[in-house]
Amino acid sequence: MKNKKYCQVMVPVLVVSMFLGGCNNSAKEYEKAMEKAKQNVKSEDYVNALENFDSALKYKEGDKEAENLREQVSLLLDAQAAKDGNDYSSQMENLDKIDSIKTDSSVVKDKADEYKSKAEEFTRDETIEIAETKAGIDKSDKSENHPYVTVAEEPCYDNGKKAYWATYWEYNDDWWIHQGFYVYADETK
Repeated sequence: MKNKKYCQVMVPVLVVSMFLGGCNNSAKEYEKAMEKAKQNVKSEDYVNALENFDSALKYKEGDKEAENLREQVSLLLDAQAAKDGNDYSSQMENLDKIDSIKTDSSVVKDKADEYKSKAEEFTRDETIEIAETKAGIDKSDKSENHPYVTVAEEPCYDNGKKAYWATYWEYNDDWWIHQGFYVYADETK
């Protein structure tokens, strides 16, 4: 009789403790996956970061922090692809979207800000100065058909290096001739 009462009490206690132990293990696995993903972001290993955020979501389905960080990393990859595809505007759009997604951790936003500041280092105004100097433009020449340089509004990437497209214009007797060239922070070609 005493044994039966003992079993009636102990079996439910064991079942509950096993269930709670499993939940605790899930919480630990979730935290471990989240920490790995954040480390992946810091080391710029974004594909593994996505995989680790997916793992975290398996342990804690519907977790907003993991979902939002995963979305930010996905946008970071899109920004990287835009840069590789010489598309400055798309790169900046994707980096801006990252800032609009709310997360407790700033690990992805910090990377996005780092990329953004690097992309914005070389400005259009600096490009105009470099292009005019390289083309030998005399800024004091106010004649009607004096040579001049135009520079694109948006930069681009040429083999992964930020550049602006510039065009040198010169009047030659009856028509304008022009020549285009890339202007980089450290060279023109």
